[in-house]
Amino acid sequence: MKLFSALEDLQERTLQAVNGPLYQLTYLLSLREASGEFAHWGLEHKYGAERARQAIKSSFYELRKNVLRSDLRSLLEEGVSAEELGRGALQVADLQDAHLSLIFECLAEAHHGSKKAA
Repeated sequence: MKLFSALEDLQERTLQAVNGPLYQLTYLLSLREASGEFAHWGLEHKYGAERARQAIKSSFYELRKNVLRSDLRSLLEEGVSAEELGRGALQVADLQDAHLSLIFECLAEAHHGSKKAA
């Protein structure tokens, strides 16, 4: 049996089960509390609050970097619904995440536009 760090556990057991970087990012954003801190009961229970928070934060920043480097077409092809993108955009509050929020909004608009054209 392999022993996992909090980061490995999150990435290999949780995020690997979530299909694609946008869904993974949206999932991590759902773990952000009103205070702006990330929380995950299972990881906190197993590894402690600080290690869990650091694992989520590290994964969030890595995924955010990858999404910001991706072209919009490949992100749109991921098939995330406009509703999910809207929720993600609302949860991105930090100034440094404004670009990411804009990407979520653009993808939601493109999603709506493609449905109208069909």
